[in-house]
Amino acid sequence: MEDIIITEVNYNENVEINIDGYKHVFVTIVSAILAKNVTVTLKNVPNIYDTKQIISILQSFGKIVEYNPENKEMTIFRGKILNSKLDNALSSTIHGSIYLFIGVTIASGCGEINQSGGCKIGTSNEFSSRPEHHFFEVMKLFGINSYSRDTGERVCVVENLDSVDIDINNFEGDNPLSSNLHSGATKAAILCSLGLKSGNVKIMNPYLKPDVTELLNFIEQLGYKVIQTTDFIEIAIQGVETNSTTFSIMPDISEIISFISFSIYNKQNIKLIFGNHDKVKRGLKEEFKILENMGVPFYWKKDGILIRGSSDLIFQYFDITVTSSTIFSDSQPFFAILGLLGNGISRITEGIWISRFDYAKEAKKLGIPFEVDENTLLIYPFKDDLIKTDKIRANDLRAAFALLIIACKYKELSNNNILIQDFYHVHRGYGGIYEKLNKLGIGYEILK
Repeated sequence: MEDIIITEVNYNENVEINIDGYKHVFVTIVSAILAKNVTVTLKNVPNIYDTKQIISILQSFGKIVEYNPENKEMTIFRGKILNSKLDNALSSTIHGSIYLFIGVTIASGCGEINQSGGCKIGTSNEFSSRPEHHFFEVMKLFGINSYSRDTGERVCVVENLDSVDIDINNFEGDNPLSSNLHSGATKAAILCSLGLKSGNVKIMNPYLKPDVTELLNFIEQLGYKVIQTTDFIEIAIQGVETNSTTFSIMPDISEIISFISFSIYNKQNIKLIFGNHDKVKRGLKEEFKILENMGVPFYWKKDGILIRGSSDLIFQYFDITVTSSTIFSDSQPFFAILGLLGNGISRITEGIWISRFDYAKEAKKLGIPFEVDENTLLIYPFKDDLIKTDKIRANDLRAAFALLIIACKYKELSNNNILIQDFYHVHRGYGGIYEKLNKLGIGYEILK
């Protein structure tokens, strides 16, 4: 566990921040490597807590992994699965373990898991755990049967895998606005298709954000024929498959939005350094559309994006509904912060993780004018009306960074030190966070 105290804000000029690889893409690619038992060298691997846990899980299966965090390269070697039971102490630490479970089940013919973990962002105000039943429902459609032990473990056994037509719209969550199941169901279906020896898999109404499209790019590289439209994905299991390849993880688009929000709210010019502009533009298409409508000053450069934060602009207010086809749920806390600089009342209706406003409740302790109404957040323009307090708490990864942005403004305006409890969540998605805070000019004290 780890807390942080913001002790100083003395922003540096013309800061450059290197963007790490996108962890949601990383974990699905690793799961596909596991399922196909191929040797793959991955580039631009994020140096985060989840990466370390994934390596430990792979090694627990008997896989040989070489990882160099300095050059951000990892090689996962082809080799027999020696153990297909996920160690609960490892699997319960990251949500990505559920995808690794599918991969090891495909590779070895069976698998066993107790629970996956990750940030407990919940699906309702009463429950704070992520649904998993849809993963097993998808697996069953492919011929992977499962049962539960009295001790809580879920055991899956591969029976007769066959061609499948699957409609992702059949996997609905508990919110009528959208579904928090489409992403997981789509990725599970793609991973399960890797177990077929022949035939075709058609996935209708798929979720098509980068953690899916990059997975499709990767399996094409392995020799699969993939047809992708807005309405369906078709995967043909035929042709020659490769035994080894190299794949580069695209930039972390959630980290990009996080630092854009930091730059604008705290009025600091920041240049974000990354490649693969086209993938970033496609992945954040809806986010960039809203930023442009708001009037946020950002400029594409050859090696990334420059954000002109050192301005006193007032931005256009917005009304956003988060669904699987609009902005990411991971992005909404950072738009909430930008809404504080708006020329009217902004609104965010959360249709994926409908109780994901704990950060707003914590920010209100500082005087931030957020108002939560069920699954909608109202954001009023901030007039610097601060409330004196000494601590706030982060309950998930994005909340940790969002509260960091707000805490820095609070420190600047009030000169009061502010403690962010449970800041350790930030390490699950932001590599080298303390080095980046040093670059920004933020003073801090870490409490273990």
